[in-house]
Amino acid sequence: MKKGQWIKTPDYTPDIIVRNIKPIDDNVIEVRRYNDANLREIAWMWLIVVCIFWTKDFIEKDIIYRNIRWTVLPINTLLKPQYDEYVLRTKYWNIPENQCYLNSKVFNRKNSKLTKSKAKAFCLAYTYKEEPIKTYEEYKKERLKTIGANYDGIFFIAFPLFLFLLAAAPKWRPLRFDTQRRLVYTWSFGRFYITRYPKQALGSNQVVSNYLSTSMLQPWIRFPEHGGLVFHIPHETRSRKPAKIDVGIFRPACKYQNYVLGKFLNHYLSSTNPAVEFSNYFHKEKFILSDVFNWFYQFSLFPAIGYNEKKTEARIQQWLADNPEAPDNHDNPLFKLMENFANNKPDRFYQ
Repeated sequence: MKKGQWIKTPDYTPDIIVRNIKPIDDNVIEVRRYNDANLREIAWMWLIVVCIFWTKDFIEKDIIYRNIRWTVLPINTLLKPQYDEYVLRTKYWNIPENQCYLNSKVFNRKNSKLTKSKAKAFCLAYTYKEEPIKTYEEYKKERLKTIGANYDGIFFIAFPLFLFLLAAAPKWRPLRFDTQRRLVYTWSFGRFYITRYPKQALGSNQVVSNYLSTSMLQPWIRFPEHGGLVFHIPHETRSRKPAKIDVGIFRPACKYQNYVLGKFLNHYLSSTNPAVEFSNYFHKEKFILSDVFNWFYQFSLFPAIGYNEKKTEARIQQWLADNPEAPDNHDNPLFKLMENFANNKPDRFYQ
Protein backbone atom coordinates (compact mmCIF):
# COMPACT_ATOMS: atom_id res chain seq x y z
CA MET A 1 0.00 0.00 0.00
CA LYS A 2 1.45 3.34 -1.05
CA LYS A 3 1.46 6.32 1.26
CA GLY A 4 -1.65 8.42 0.83
CA GLN A 5 -3.50 5.65 -0.99
CA TRP A 6 -7.15 5.31 0.00
CA ILE A 7 -8.32 1.96 1.30
CA LYS A 8 -11.79 0.53 1.05
CA THR A 9 -12.30 -1.03 4.47
CA PRO A 10 -15.23 -3.33 5.29
CA ASP A 11 -17.75 -2.61 8.01
CA TYR A 12 -17.26 -4.33 11.33
CA THR A 13 -19.34 -7.42 12.04
CA PRO A 14 -19.81 -9.62 15.13
CA ASP A 15 -17.47 -12.26 13.67
CA ILE A 16 -14.69 -9.69 13.40
CA ILE A 17 -15.21 -8.00 16.75
CA VAL A 18 -15.74 -11.06 18.95
CA ARG A 19 -12.42 -12.56 17.80
CA ASN A 20 -10.52 -9.41 18.73
CA ILE A 21 -12.33 -7.88 21.70
CA LYS A 22 -13.54 -9.46 24.92
CA PRO A 23 -15.95 -7.67 27.28
CA ILE A 24 -14.99 -7.96 30.96
CA ASP A 25 -18.03 -6.17 32.34
CA ASP A 26 -20.38 -3.39 31.27
CA ASN A 27 -17.58 -0.82 31.43
CA VAL A 28 -14.36 -2.62 30.52
CA ILE A 29 -13.26 -4.41 27.35
CA GLU A 30 -9.98 -6.11 26.46
CA VAL A 31 -8.40 -6.17 23.00
CA ARG A 32 -6.09 -9.02 22.01
CA ARG A 33 -2.42 -8.38 21.33
CA TYR A 34 -1.00 -8.66 17.81
CA ASN A 35 2.71 -9.43 18.17
CA ASP A 36 1.98 -12.19 20.67
CA ALA A 37 0.84 -14.41 17.80
CA ASN A 38 3.57 -13.02 15.54
CA LEU A 39 6.17 -14.50 17.89
CA ARG A 40 4.28 -17.79 18.08
CA GLU A 41 4.19 -18.05 14.29
CA ILE A 42 7.98 -17.78 14.10
CA ALA A 43 8.32 -20.40 16.85
CA TRP A 44 5.94 -22.82 15.10
CA MET A 45 7.76 -22.43 11.78
CA TRP A 46 11.15 -23.15 13.34
CA LEU A 47 9.73 -26.06 15.33
CA ILE A 48 8.35 -27.70 12.19
CA VAL A 49 11.70 -27.31 10.40
CA VAL A 50 13.60 -28.75 13.37
CA CYS A 51 11.20 -31.71 13.63
CA ILE A 52 11.74 -32.52 9.95
CA PHE A 53 15.52 -32.55 10.43
CA TRP A 54 15.13 -34.62 13.59
CA THR A 55 12.98 -37.23 11.86
CA LYS A 56 15.38 -37.54 8.92
CA ASP A 57 18.39 -37.82 11.22
CA PHE A 58 16.79 -40.43 13.49
CA ILE A 59 15.84 -42.57 10.49
CA GLU A 60 19.41 -42.43 9.20
CA LYS A 61 20.91 -42.61 12.73
CA ASP A 62 23.16 -39.69 11.94
CA ILE A 63 24.93 -37.09 14.08
CA ILE A 64 21.88 -35.77 15.98
CA TYR A 65 20.81 -39.31 16.88
CA ARG A 66 24.28 -40.26 18.08
CA ASN A 67 24.78 -37.09 20.12
CA ILE A 68 21.41 -37.45 21.82
CA ARG A 69 22.19 -41.07 22.70
CA TRP A 70 25.46 -39.99 24.34
CA THR A 71 23.53 -37.39 26.34
CA VAL A 72 20.49 -39.43 27.35
CA LEU A 73 21.71 -43.00 27.83
CA PRO A 74 24.02 -44.09 30.70
CA ILE A 75 27.67 -43.98 29.67
CA ASN A 76 28.24 -47.63 30.54
CA THR A 77 25.42 -48.71 28.26
CA LEU A 78 27.22 -47.14 25.30
CA LEU A 79 30.82 -47.93 26.23
CA LYS A 80 30.42 -51.59 27.22
CA PRO A 81 29.72 -52.84 23.67
CA GLN A 82 32.55 -50.68 22.34
CA TYR A 83 34.92 -52.05 24.97
CA ASP A 84 33.99 -55.64 24.15
CA GLU A 85 34.64 -54.95 20.49
CA TYR A 86 37.97 -53.34 21.38
CA VAL A 87 39.03 -56.43 23.39
CA LEU A 88 38.15 -58.82 20.56
CA ARG A 89 39.91 -56.67 18.01
CA THR A 90 43.05 -56.37 20.14
CA LYS A 91 43.17 -60.12 20.82
CA TYR A 92 42.83 -60.84 17.12
CA TRP A 93 45.65 -58.53 16.07
CA ASN A 94 47.86 -59.77 18.88
CA ILE A 95 48.18 -63.06 16.97
CA PRO A 96 51.55 -62.90 15.09
CA GLU A 97 50.18 -64.22 11.79
CA ASN A 98 47.48 -61.56 11.73
CA GLN A 99 49.95 -58.79 12.53
CA CYS A 100 52.31 -60.08 9.84
CA TYR A 101 49.51 -60.17 7.29
CA LEU A 102 48.33 -56.67 8.15
CA ASN A 103 51.76 -55.08 7.99
CA SER A 104 52.68 -56.84 4.76
CA LYS A 105 49.49 -55.50 3.19
CA VAL A 106 50.38 -51.99 4.33
CA PHE A 107 53.94 -52.43 3.07
CA ASN A 108 52.66 -53.68 -0.28
CA ARG A 109 50.41 -50.65 -0.70
CA LYS A 110 53.33 -48.34 -0.11
CA ASN A 111 55.65 -50.36 -2.36
CA SER A 112 53.59 -51.52 -5.31
CA LYS A 113 56.66 -52.97 -7.10
CA LEU A 114 57.50 -55.26 -4.18
CA THR A 115 57.77 -58.92 -5.22
CA LYS A 116 56.05 -61.74 -3.34
CA SER A 117 59.38 -63.12 -2.09
CA LYS A 118 60.40 -59.77 -0.69
CA ALA A 119 56.99 -59.34 0.94
CA LYS A 120 57.37 -62.76 2.57
CA ALA A 121 60.83 -61.86 3.78
CA PHE A 122 59.44 -58.62 5.22
CA CYS A 123 56.75 -60.56 7.04
CA LEU A 124 59.26 -63.00 8.54
CA ALA A 125 61.55 -60.17 9.57
CA TYR A 126 58.70 -58.26 11.21
CA THR A 127 59.18 -57.86 14.95
CA TYR A 128 56.11 -59.13 16.73
CA LYS A 129 54.62 -56.71 19.29
CA GLU A 130 51.77 -57.63 21.57
CA GLU A 131 49.50 -54.74 22.48
CA PRO A 132 48.38 -54.86 26.11
CA ILE A 133 44.62 -54.93 26.61
CA LYS A 134 43.39 -52.00 28.69
CA THR A 135 41.02 -52.45 31.56
CA TYR A 136 37.50 -51.14 31.19
CA GLU A 137 38.19 -48.20 33.49
CA GLU A 138 41.28 -47.21 31.50
CA TYR A 139 39.37 -47.52 28.23
CA LYS A 140 36.46 -45.50 29.65
CA LYS A 141 38.75 -42.73 30.90
CA GLU A 142 40.49 -42.49 27.52
CA ARG A 143 37.21 -42.45 25.59
CA LEU A 144 35.70 -39.77 27.81
CA LYS A 145 38.74 -37.59 27.19
CA THR A 146 38.25 -38.04 23.46
CA ILE A 147 34.51 -37.34 23.56
CA GLY A 148 34.69 -34.49 26.06
CA ALA A 149 31.59 -32.70 27.36
CA ASN A 150 28.76 -33.55 24.99
CA TYR A 151 27.14 -30.13 24.68
CA ASP A 152 25.87 -30.95 21.19
CA GLY A 153 23.42 -33.51 22.51
CA ILE A 154 22.16 -31.08 25.14
CA PHE A 155 21.63 -28.44 22.44
CA PHE A 156 19.77 -30.86 20.14
CA ILE A 157 17.38 -31.63 23.00
CA ALA A 158 17.04 -28.13 24.45
CA PHE A 159 16.50 -26.18 21.21
CA PRO A 160 13.26 -27.91 20.09
CA LEU A 161 12.01 -27.85 23.67
CA PHE A 162 12.68 -24.10 23.84
CA LEU A 163 10.79 -23.55 20.56
CA PHE A 164 7.81 -25.53 21.82
CA LEU A 165 7.70 -23.61 25.09
CA LEU A 166 7.93 -20.38 23.11
CA ALA A 167 5.00 -21.47 20.93
CA ALA A 168 3.01 -22.53 24.01
CA ALA A 169 3.99 -19.55 26.18
CA PRO A 170 1.33 -17.60 28.12
CA LYS A 171 -0.74 -15.16 26.09
CA TRP A 172 0.29 -11.56 26.42
CA ARG A 173 -1.70 -9.17 28.56
CA PRO A 174 -4.43 -7.48 26.46
CA LEU A 175 -5.08 -3.75 26.24
CA ARG A 176 -7.95 -2.49 28.37
CA PHE A 177 -10.51 0.24 27.73
CA ASP A 178 -12.62 1.58 30.60
CA THR A 179 -15.55 3.44 29.05
CA GLN A 180 -17.00 4.68 32.35
CA ARG A 181 -13.82 6.50 33.38
CA ARG A 182 -12.65 6.97 29.75
CA LEU A 183 -9.33 5.26 30.43
CA VAL A 184 -6.98 3.19 28.31
CA TYR A 185 -4.36 1.25 30.26
CA THR A 186 -2.11 -1.80 30.41
CA TRP A 187 0.99 -3.24 32.05
CA SER A 188 4.20 -3.83 30.13
CA PHE A 189 7.35 -5.33 31.69
CA GLY A 190 6.18 -4.41 35.17
CA ARG A 191 5.39 -0.80 34.26
CA PHE A 192 1.94 0.76 34.20
CA TYR A 193 0.82 2.76 31.17
CA ILE A 194 -2.39 4.76 31.17
CA THR A 195 -4.12 7.59 29.35
CA ARG A 196 -7.55 9.20 29.24
CA TYR A 197 -9.63 10.67 26.47
CA PRO A 198 -11.70 13.80 27.23
CA LYS A 199 -15.39 13.91 27.99
CA GLN A 200 -16.11 16.00 24.91
CA ALA A 201 -15.00 13.03 22.78
CA LEU A 202 -18.23 11.23 23.67
CA GLY A 203 -20.61 11.29 20.75
CA SER A 204 -17.91 12.35 18.30
CA ASN A 205 -17.36 8.84 16.84
CA GLN A 206 -13.69 9.80 16.51
CA VAL A 207 -12.16 8.97 19.89
CA VAL A 208 -9.39 6.80 18.49
CA SER A 209 -8.85 8.99 15.45
CA ASN A 210 -8.56 12.35 17.19
CA TYR A 211 -8.04 11.84 20.91
CA LEU A 212 -5.73 8.82 21.18
CA SER A 213 -2.29 8.37 19.66
CA THR A 214 -2.29 5.46 17.20
CA SER A 215 -0.36 4.11 14.25
CA MET A 216 -0.43 1.11 11.93
CA LEU A 217 1.90 -1.86 12.24
CA GLN A 218 3.10 -3.60 9.09
CA PRO A 219 5.41 -6.60 9.71
CA TRP A 220 7.73 -7.37 6.83
CA ILE A 221 6.43 -10.94 6.49
CA ARG A 222 2.76 -9.93 6.28
CA PHE A 223 0.60 -8.44 3.55
CA PRO A 224 -0.45 -4.79 3.98
CA GLU A 225 -4.05 -5.85 4.61
CA HIS A 226 -2.94 -8.05 7.53
CA GLY A 227 -1.37 -5.34 9.67
CA GLY A 228 -2.07 -4.39 13.27
CA LEU A 229 -3.34 -1.31 15.10
CA VAL A 230 -0.90 0.27 17.56
CA PHE A 231 -1.82 2.46 20.54
CA HIS A 232 0.84 4.73 22.03
CA ILE A 233 0.07 4.71 25.77
CA PRO A 234 2.00 7.13 28.02
CA HIS A 235 3.73 5.92 31.18
CA GLU A 236 1.86 6.67 34.40
CA THR A 237 4.50 9.19 35.51
CA ARG A 238 5.53 10.32 32.00
CA SER A 239 9.10 9.48 33.04
CA ARG A 240 9.48 6.89 30.28
CA LYS A 241 8.66 6.70 26.62
CA PRO A 242 5.09 5.72 25.72
CA ALA A 243 4.48 2.01 25.23
CA LYS A 244 3.53 0.85 21.75
CA ILE A 245 0.73 -1.65 22.30
CA ASP A 246 -0.27 -3.53 19.16
CA VAL A 247 -3.76 -5.03 19.04
CA GLY A 248 -5.79 -7.35 16.84
CA ILE A 249 -5.55 -11.07 16.12
CA PHE A 250 -2.53 -11.97 14.01
CA ARG A 251 -4.46 -13.90 11.38
CA PRO A 252 -7.10 -11.25 10.72
CA ALA A 253 -10.79 -11.99 10.50
CA CYS A 254 -11.01 -9.68 7.48
CA LYS A 255 -8.80 -7.57 5.25
CA TYR A 256 -7.54 -4.35 6.84
CA GLN A 257 -8.68 -5.54 10.23
CA ASN A 258 -6.62 -2.80 11.90
CA TYR A 259 -8.76 -0.12 10.23
CA VAL A 260 -11.95 -1.99 11.06
CA LEU A 261 -10.94 -2.22 14.72
CA GLY A 262 -10.19 1.48 14.78
CA LYS A 263 -13.60 2.19 13.28
CA PHE A 264 -15.38 0.01 15.84
CA LEU A 265 -13.47 1.49 18.80
CA ASN A 266 -14.30 4.97 17.53
CA HIS A 267 -17.99 4.17 17.82
CA TYR A 268 -17.76 2.04 20.96
CA LEU A 269 -15.79 4.57 23.00
CA SER A 270 -17.99 7.42 21.81
CA SER A 271 -21.17 5.74 22.99
CA THR A 272 -22.73 6.70 26.30
CA ASN A 273 -24.05 3.15 26.81
CA PRO A 274 -21.79 0.83 24.77
CA ALA A 275 -22.56 -2.33 26.75
CA VAL A 276 -26.17 -2.24 25.52
CA GLU A 277 -25.67 -0.64 22.13
CA PHE A 278 -22.92 -3.05 21.00
CA SER A 279 -23.86 -6.18 22.96
CA ASN A 280 -24.73 -8.15 19.82
CA TYR A 281 -21.16 -7.79 18.51
CA PHE A 282 -19.69 -10.11 21.14
CA HIS A 283 -21.21 -13.36 19.89
CA LYS A 284 -19.84 -15.54 17.10
CA GLU A 285 -22.14 -16.08 14.16
CA LYS A 286 -20.18 -18.52 12.01
CA PHE A 287 -16.90 -20.32 11.51
CA ILE A 288 -14.26 -18.53 9.42
CA LEU A 289 -11.03 -19.85 7.91
CA SER A 290 -8.77 -17.76 10.12
CA ASP A 291 -10.00 -19.73 13.17
CA VAL A 292 -7.83 -22.67 12.07
CA PHE A 293 -4.65 -20.58 12.01
CA ASN A 294 -5.55 -18.65 15.13
CA TRP A 295 -5.88 -21.89 17.10
CA PHE A 296 -2.12 -22.32 16.69
CA TYR A 297 -1.42 -18.63 17.24
CA GLN A 298 -3.43 -18.66 20.49
CA PHE A 299 -2.36 -22.11 21.69
CA SER A 300 -0.90 -22.03 25.18
CA LEU A 301 -0.15 -24.53 27.93
CA PHE A 302 -0.02 -21.85 30.59
CA PRO A 303 -2.53 -19.37 32.04
CA ALA A 304 -2.70 -16.09 30.16
CA ILE A 305 -0.91 -13.08 31.61
CA GLY A 306 -3.78 -11.13 33.10
CA TYR A 307 -4.37 -8.22 35.43
CA ASN A 308 -3.91 -8.12 39.17
CA GLU A 309 -7.17 -6.29 39.75
CA LYS A 310 -6.31 -4.99 43.21
CA LYS A 311 -2.89 -3.69 42.18
CA THR A 312 -4.20 -2.24 38.91
CA GLU A 313 -7.07 -0.42 40.59
CA ALA A 314 -4.68 1.06 43.15
CA ARG A 315 -2.47 2.39 40.34
CA ILE A 316 -5.49 3.81 38.53
CA GLN A 317 -6.72 5.61 41.64
CA GLN A 318 -3.24 7.00 42.24
CA TRP A 319 -3.02 8.20 38.65
CA LEU A 320 -6.47 9.80 38.81
CA ALA A 321 -5.46 11.61 41.98
CA ASP A 322 -2.24 12.87 40.39
CA ASN A 323 -3.94 13.82 37.12
CA PRO A 324 -7.28 15.48 37.87
CA GLU A 325 -9.43 16.12 34.84
CA ALA A 326 -9.61 19.70 33.64
CA PRO A 327 -13.01 21.40 34.08
CA ASP A 328 -15.34 21.65 31.11
CA ASN A 329 -14.97 24.77 28.99
CA HIS A 330 -18.03 24.38 26.82
CA ASP A 331 -18.93 28.05 27.25
CA ASN A 332 -15.58 29.17 25.87
CA PRO A 333 -15.98 30.07 22.14
CA LEU A 334 -12.38 29.12 21.38
CA PHE A 335 -12.89 25.74 23.00
CA LYS A 336 -16.05 25.17 20.95
CA LEU A 337 -14.20 26.07 17.77
CA MET A 338 -11.38 23.62 18.53
CA GLU A 339 -13.86 20.90 19.48
CA ASN A 340 -15.79 21.32 16.24
CA PHE A 341 -12.56 21.24 14.27
CA ALA A 342 -11.46 18.00 15.96
CA ASN A 343 -14.82 16.32 15.51
CA ASN A 344 -15.13 17.33 11.86
CA LYS A 345 -11.70 16.11 10.78
CA PRO A 346 -11.76 13.29 8.19
CA ASP A 347 -11.66 9.94 9.92
CA ARG A 348 -8.73 7.89 8.62
CA PHE A 349 -10.49 4.67 9.62
CA TYR A 350 -13.17 5.38 7.01
CA GLN A 351 -10.79 5.35 4.07
